Amino acid sequence: WRTYRYIVLTVKTAGTPLTLNDLYGTFTGYPFLLKASLNTKDNELLQIFNVGWRTARLCAIETYMDCPFYEQLQYFGDSRIQALITLYMTGDDTLVRQLLNAADWSRNADGVIQSRYPASIEQWIQPYALHYIYTLHDYMMYANDTTFLKSKLNVERTILDYFNRYQTADGRVKDLPGWNFTDWVDNQANWRAGVDLPGSDGCNAVMDLQLLYAYQMAADLENRLGMKAYADLYRQRAAQLKETIIRKYWRSNKELFADRTDKEVFSQHTNALAILTGTVDGDKALAIAQRIEAGDSLLAPASIYFKFYTHEAMTKAGLGNHYLSWLGIWRDYLKL
Repeated sequence: WRTYRYIVLTVKTAGTPLTLNDLYGTFTGYPFLLKASLNTKDNELLQIFNVGWRTARLCAIETYMDCPFYEQLQYFGDSRIQALITLYMTGDDTLVRQLLNAADWSRNADGVIQSRYPASIEQWIQPYALHYIYTLHDYMMYANDTTFLKSKLNVERTILDYFNRYQTADGRVKDLPGWNFTDWVDNQANWRAGVDLPGSDGCNAVMDLQLLYAYQMAADLENRLGMKAYADLYRQRAAQLKETIIRKYWRSNKELFADRTDKEVFSQHTNALAILTGTVDGDKALAIAQRIEAGDSLLAPASIYFKFYTHEAMTKAGLGNHYLSWLGIWRDYLKL
Protein backbone atom coordinates (compact mmCIF):
# COMPACT_ATOMS: atom_id res chain seq x y z
CA TRP A 1 0.00 0.00 0.00
CA ARG A 2 1.22 3.47 -0.86
CA THR A 3 -0.24 6.91 -0.44
CA TYR A 4 0.78 8.16 -3.87
CA ARG A 5 -1.05 10.98 -5.63
CA TYR A 6 0.70 10.97 -9.00
CA ILE A 7 1.99 8.44 -11.55
CA VAL A 8 4.96 9.33 -13.72
CA LEU A 9 5.21 7.22 -16.87
CA THR A 10 8.46 7.25 -18.86
CA VAL A 11 8.41 5.60 -22.29
CA LYS A 12 11.33 5.00 -24.60
CA THR A 13 10.29 3.42 -27.89
CA ALA A 14 12.51 1.28 -30.12
CA GLY A 15 11.80 -0.01 -33.62
CA THR A 16 8.02 -0.19 -33.32
CA PRO A 17 5.47 2.23 -31.92
CA LEU A 18 3.88 1.69 -28.52
CA THR A 19 0.15 1.94 -27.96
CA LEU A 20 -1.13 2.49 -24.43
CA ASN A 21 -4.68 1.24 -24.05
CA ASP A 22 -5.08 1.88 -20.33
CA LEU A 23 -3.36 3.23 -17.23
CA TYR A 24 -4.89 3.18 -13.78
CA GLY A 25 -4.21 3.09 -10.05
CA THR A 26 -6.25 1.44 -7.32
CA PHE A 27 -7.22 3.42 -4.23
CA THR A 28 -7.15 1.37 -1.03
CA GLY A 29 -8.82 2.71 2.09
CA TYR A 30 -11.39 1.85 4.72
CA PRO A 31 -14.95 2.34 3.42
CA PHE A 32 -15.98 4.94 5.98
CA LEU A 33 -19.11 6.87 5.04
CA LEU A 34 -18.68 10.57 5.69
CA LYS A 35 -21.63 11.94 7.69
CA ALA A 36 -19.98 15.10 8.99
CA SER A 37 -19.57 18.22 6.90
CA LEU A 38 -17.68 21.50 7.00
CA ASN A 39 -19.45 24.57 5.64
CA THR A 40 -16.99 27.40 5.10
CA LYS A 41 -15.87 29.78 2.39
CA ASP A 42 -12.27 29.33 3.54
CA ASN A 43 -10.76 27.12 0.85
CA GLU A 44 -7.67 26.38 2.97
CA LEU A 45 -9.84 24.93 5.76
CA LEU A 46 -11.68 22.81 3.20
CA GLN A 47 -8.33 21.49 1.97
CA ILE A 48 -7.29 20.60 5.53
CA PHE A 49 -10.63 18.87 6.06
CA ASN A 50 -10.34 16.87 2.84
CA VAL A 51 -6.71 15.89 3.43
CA GLY A 52 -7.65 14.81 6.96
CA TRP A 53 -10.54 12.71 5.68
CA ARG A 54 -8.35 11.03 3.06
CA THR A 55 -5.72 10.37 5.74
CA ALA A 56 -8.33 8.80 8.03
CA ARG A 57 -9.34 6.40 5.25
CA LEU A 58 -5.76 5.56 4.29
CA CYS A 59 -4.83 4.83 7.91
CA ALA A 60 -7.44 2.11 8.36
CA ILE A 61 -7.86 -1.27 6.75
CA GLU A 62 -8.58 -4.32 8.96
CA THR A 63 -7.30 -2.20 11.85
CA TYR A 64 -6.28 1.38 12.40
CA MET A 65 -2.70 2.02 11.29
CA ASP A 66 -0.11 4.57 12.32
CA CYS A 67 0.53 4.99 8.59
CA PRO A 68 -0.01 3.00 5.40
CA PHE A 69 3.51 3.67 4.12
CA TYR A 70 5.71 2.64 7.04
CA GLU A 71 4.82 0.30 9.92
CA GLN A 72 1.10 -0.25 9.21
CA LEU A 73 0.53 -1.01 12.90
CA GLN A 74 -2.29 -0.20 15.30
CA TYR A 75 -0.65 1.80 18.09
CA PHE A 76 -3.07 2.44 20.91
CA GLY A 77 -1.93 6.01 21.56
CA ASP A 78 -2.44 7.01 17.93
CA SER A 79 -5.60 4.95 17.59
CA ARG A 80 -7.38 6.72 20.42
CA ILE A 81 -7.36 9.89 18.30
CA GLN A 82 -8.22 7.97 15.12
CA ALA A 83 -11.19 6.39 16.90
CA LEU A 84 -12.49 9.81 17.96
CA ILE A 85 -12.17 11.05 14.38
CA THR A 86 -14.13 8.00 13.22
CA LEU A 87 -16.92 8.52 15.73
CA TYR A 88 -17.22 12.23 14.97
CA MET A 89 -16.98 11.94 11.18
CA THR A 90 -18.95 8.74 10.56
CA GLY A 91 -20.81 7.60 13.67
CA ASP A 92 -19.57 4.09 12.82
CA ASP A 93 -18.09 2.26 15.82
CA THR A 94 -17.12 -0.97 14.00
CA LEU A 95 -13.39 -0.25 13.84
CA VAL A 96 -13.43 1.27 17.33
CA ARG A 97 -14.82 -1.96 18.73
CA GLN A 98 -12.10 -3.86 16.87
CA LEU A 99 -9.51 -1.56 18.46
CA LEU A 100 -10.84 -2.20 21.97
CA ASN A 101 -11.00 -5.96 21.33
CA ALA A 102 -7.49 -6.12 19.89
CA ALA A 103 -6.03 -4.30 22.89
CA ASP A 104 -7.88 -6.68 25.20
CA TRP A 105 -6.47 -9.70 23.35
CA SER A 106 -2.93 -8.32 23.63
CA ARG A 107 -2.84 -8.33 27.45
CA ASN A 108 -0.06 -10.24 29.18
CA ALA A 109 -0.21 -12.17 32.44
CA ASP A 110 0.22 -8.91 34.39
CA GLY A 111 -2.94 -7.57 32.79
CA VAL A 112 -1.33 -4.74 30.82
CA ILE A 113 -1.83 -4.36 27.06
CA GLN A 114 0.85 -4.17 24.41
CA SER A 115 1.57 -0.85 22.72
CA ARG A 116 0.28 -2.12 19.36
CA TYR A 117 -1.72 -5.11 18.23
CA PRO A 118 -2.00 -7.23 16.18
CA ALA A 119 1.76 -7.40 15.63
CA SER A 120 4.33 -10.15 15.17
CA ILE A 121 6.82 -8.46 17.51
CA GLU A 122 5.77 -7.61 21.06
CA GLN A 123 6.30 -4.05 22.26
CA TRP A 124 5.34 -2.47 25.59
CA ILE A 125 4.67 1.26 25.87
CA GLN A 126 3.06 1.32 29.28
CA PRO A 127 1.36 4.74 29.01
CA TYR A 128 -0.55 3.44 25.97
CA ALA A 129 -2.40 1.13 28.35
CA LEU A 130 -3.74 4.30 29.97
CA HIS A 131 -4.80 5.53 26.54
CA TYR A 132 -6.93 2.41 26.32
CA ILE A 133 -8.90 3.72 29.27
CA TYR A 134 -9.22 7.10 27.56
CA THR A 135 -10.57 5.31 24.47
CA LEU A 136 -13.01 3.29 26.56
CA HIS A 137 -14.33 6.51 28.06
CA ASP A 138 -14.64 8.03 24.59
CA TYR A 139 -16.65 4.99 23.53
CA MET A 140 -19.01 5.53 26.44
CA MET A 141 -19.50 9.16 25.44
CA TYR A 142 -19.97 8.72 21.68
CA ALA A 143 -21.00 5.13 20.88
CA ASN A 144 -24.12 3.17 21.74
CA ASP A 145 -23.32 -0.38 22.88
CA THR A 146 -23.44 -0.44 26.68
CA THR A 147 -23.23 -4.24 26.81
CA PHE A 148 -19.99 -4.22 24.84
CA LEU A 149 -18.61 -1.41 26.98
CA LYS A 150 -19.37 -3.26 30.22
CA SER A 151 -17.51 -6.31 28.89
CA LYS A 152 -14.33 -4.18 28.74
CA LEU A 153 -14.43 -2.77 32.26
CA ASN A 154 -12.32 -5.66 33.46
CA VAL A 155 -9.54 -4.55 31.10
CA GLU A 156 -9.63 -1.08 32.64
CA ARG A 157 -9.44 -2.60 36.14
CA THR A 158 -6.49 -4.89 35.38
CA ILE A 159 -4.57 -2.02 33.78
CA LEU A 160 -5.07 0.18 36.84
CA ASP A 161 -4.18 -2.71 39.15
CA TYR A 162 -0.94 -3.05 37.20
CA PHE A 163 -0.08 0.64 37.53
CA ASN A 164 -1.00 0.65 41.20
CA ARG A 165 1.85 -1.81 41.84
CA TYR A 166 4.27 0.91 40.74
CA GLN A 167 2.74 3.72 42.77
CA THR A 168 4.68 4.96 45.78
CA ALA A 169 3.09 5.81 49.13
CA ASP A 170 2.23 9.31 47.90
CA GLY A 171 0.66 7.97 44.69
CA ARG A 172 3.40 8.81 42.19
CA VAL A 173 4.61 6.27 39.64
CA LYS A 174 8.14 4.92 40.00
CA ASP A 175 10.28 2.32 38.20
CA LEU A 176 7.62 1.49 35.63
CA PRO A 177 9.09 -1.04 33.17
CA GLY A 178 8.83 -0.85 29.40
CA TRP A 179 9.26 2.09 27.05
CA ASN A 180 7.49 4.95 28.83
CA PHE A 181 6.91 6.95 25.66
CA THR A 182 4.80 10.10 25.75
CA ASP A 183 5.67 12.11 22.63
CA TRP A 184 8.48 12.77 20.16
CA VAL A 185 10.14 15.87 21.60
CA ASP A 186 13.20 17.16 19.75
CA ASN A 187 16.28 18.94 21.06
CA GLN A 188 15.37 18.79 24.73
CA ALA A 189 18.00 17.45 27.14
CA ASN A 190 15.46 15.93 29.53
CA TRP A 191 13.66 13.96 26.78
CA ARG A 192 15.09 10.82 25.23
CA ALA A 193 13.41 8.59 22.64
CA GLY A 194 10.06 10.14 23.39
CA VAL A 195 10.42 9.70 27.16
CA ASP A 196 10.36 12.57 29.64
CA LEU A 197 13.21 11.42 31.87
CA PRO A 198 12.38 11.03 35.58
CA GLY A 199 14.17 12.98 38.29
CA SER A 200 16.55 11.64 40.91
CA ASP A 201 13.58 10.22 42.82
CA GLY A 202 12.56 8.12 39.80
CA CYS A 203 9.30 10.02 39.19
CA ASN A 204 8.02 12.57 36.70
CA ALA A 205 4.87 14.61 36.33
CA VAL A 206 4.05 13.51 32.78
CA MET A 207 3.57 9.91 33.89
CA ASP A 208 1.74 10.82 37.08
CA LEU A 209 -0.70 13.07 35.22
CA GLN A 210 -1.44 10.44 32.58
CA LEU A 211 -2.31 8.02 35.37
CA LEU A 212 -4.41 10.66 37.13
CA TYR A 213 -6.35 11.23 33.90
CA ALA A 214 -6.98 7.48 33.63
CA TYR A 215 -8.21 7.24 37.22
CA GLN A 216 -10.62 10.10 36.62
CA MET A 217 -12.02 8.52 33.46
CA ALA A 218 -12.21 5.08 35.07
CA ALA A 219 -14.11 6.51 38.03
CA ASP A 220 -16.62 8.03 35.63
CA LEU A 221 -16.93 4.76 33.70
CA GLU A 222 -17.49 2.74 36.85
CA ASN A 223 -19.94 5.25 38.27
CA ARG A 224 -22.11 5.16 35.16
CA LEU A 225 -21.80 1.54 34.08
CA GLY A 226 -19.85 -0.52 36.56
CA MET A 227 -19.45 -0.86 40.29
CA LYS A 228 -19.72 2.08 42.68
CA ALA A 229 -17.02 0.55 44.86
CA TYR A 230 -14.52 0.80 41.99
CA ALA A 231 -15.65 4.35 41.28
CA ASP A 232 -15.00 5.31 44.90
CA LEU A 233 -11.61 3.59 44.90
CA TYR A 234 -10.47 5.38 41.74
CA ARG A 235 -11.74 8.73 43.03
CA GLN A 236 -9.70 8.23 46.20
CA ARG A 237 -6.56 7.35 44.26
CA ALA A 238 -7.12 10.30 41.93
CA ALA A 239 -7.58 12.72 44.84
CA GLN A 240 -4.37 11.57 46.51
CA LEU A 241 -2.40 11.73 43.27
CA LYS A 242 -3.70 15.19 42.39
CA GLU A 243 -2.71 16.55 45.81
CA THR A 244 0.75 15.02 45.46
CA ILE A 245 1.24 16.44 41.95
CA ILE A 246 0.42 19.95 43.18
CA ARG A 247 2.74 19.61 46.15
CA LYS A 248 5.64 18.03 44.30
CA TYR A 249 5.63 19.71 40.88
CA TRP A 250 4.02 23.16 41.11
CA ARG A 251 6.62 25.95 40.93
CA SER A 252 4.95 29.07 42.20
CA ASN A 253 7.52 31.62 40.99
CA LYS A 254 7.10 30.29 37.44
CA GLU A 255 3.35 29.69 37.72
CA LEU A 256 3.87 26.33 35.98
CA PHE A 257 4.02 22.64 36.75
CA ALA A 258 7.53 21.24 36.42
CA ASP A 259 8.28 17.84 34.90
CA ARG A 260 10.35 16.71 37.90
CA THR A 261 10.59 17.47 41.60
CA ASP A 262 13.79 19.50 41.10
CA LYS A 263 11.43 21.93 39.29
CA GLU A 264 14.02 22.90 36.68
CA VAL A 265 12.44 21.59 33.46
CA PHE A 266 8.98 22.17 32.04
CA SER A 267 6.87 20.96 29.12
CA GLN A 268 3.65 21.67 27.28
CA HIS A 269 2.76 18.04 28.02
CA THR A 270 2.80 18.33 31.81
CA ASN A 271 0.96 21.62 31.85
CA ALA A 272 -1.67 20.60 29.30
CA LEU A 273 -2.39 17.45 31.30
CA ALA A 274 -2.60 19.51 34.50
CA ILE A 275 -5.37 21.55 32.87
CA LEU A 276 -7.18 18.50 31.47
CA THR A 277 -7.18 16.75 34.85
CA GLY A 278 -8.38 19.82 36.73
CA THR A 279 -5.16 19.91 38.71
CA VAL A 280 -5.14 23.59 37.83
CA ASP A 281 -8.16 25.64 36.83
CA GLY A 282 -9.53 29.16 36.63
CA ASP A 283 -7.18 32.06 36.01
CA LYS A 284 -4.07 29.93 36.62
CA ALA A 285 -5.15 27.46 33.94
CA LEU A 286 -5.87 30.29 31.52
CA ALA A 287 -2.44 31.82 32.10
CA ILE A 288 -0.76 28.46 31.48
CA ALA A 289 -2.84 27.89 28.33
CA GLN A 290 -1.80 31.29 27.03
CA ARG A 291 1.86 30.33 27.48
CA ILE A 292 1.30 27.06 25.65
CA GLU A 293 -0.45 28.97 22.86
CA ALA A 294 2.39 31.49 22.64
CA GLY A 295 5.00 28.74 22.40
CA ASP A 296 6.81 29.80 25.59
CA SER A 297 10.41 28.66 25.15
CA LEU A 298 10.51 27.41 28.73
CA LEU A 299 8.06 24.63 27.79
CA ALA A 300 9.27 21.64 25.78
CA PRO A 301 6.97 21.64 22.73
CA ALA A 302 4.43 19.00 21.77
CA SER A 303 4.59 17.25 18.40
CA ILE A 304 1.60 17.15 16.08
CA TYR A 305 0.49 13.91 17.80
CA PHE A 306 0.31 15.47 21.26
CA LYS A 307 -1.22 18.70 19.96
CA PHE A 308 -4.53 16.88 20.34
CA TYR A 309 -4.04 17.21 24.11
CA THR A 310 -2.61 20.74 24.09
CA HIS A 311 -5.54 21.90 21.95
CA GLU A 312 -8.01 20.22 24.30
CA ALA A 313 -6.30 21.88 27.27
CA MET A 314 -6.28 25.34 25.72
CA THR A 315 -9.95 24.92 24.84
CA LYS A 316 -10.82 23.80 28.39
CA ALA A 317 -8.97 26.81 29.78
CA GLY A 318 -11.07 29.18 27.65
CA LEU A 319 -9.12 29.75 24.44
CA GLY A 320 -11.28 27.65 22.13
CA ASN A 321 -12.19 30.64 19.95
CA HIS A 322 -8.51 30.82 18.94
CA TYR A 323 -8.61 27.34 17.41
CA LEU A 324 -8.15 28.36 13.78
CA SER A 325 -4.88 30.09 14.68
CA TRP A 326 -3.48 26.78 15.99
CA LEU A 327 -3.50 25.06 12.58
CA GLY A 328 -0.14 26.35 11.37
CA ILE A 329 1.45 22.94 11.05
CA TRP A 330 -1.52 21.68 9.02
CA ARG A 331 -1.18 24.68 6.71
CA ASP A 332 2.55 23.90 6.36
CA TYR A 333 1.64 20.35 5.37
CA LEU A 334 -0.56 21.66 2.56
CA LYS A 335 2.45 23.56 1.21
CA LEU A 336 4.41 20.31 1.20
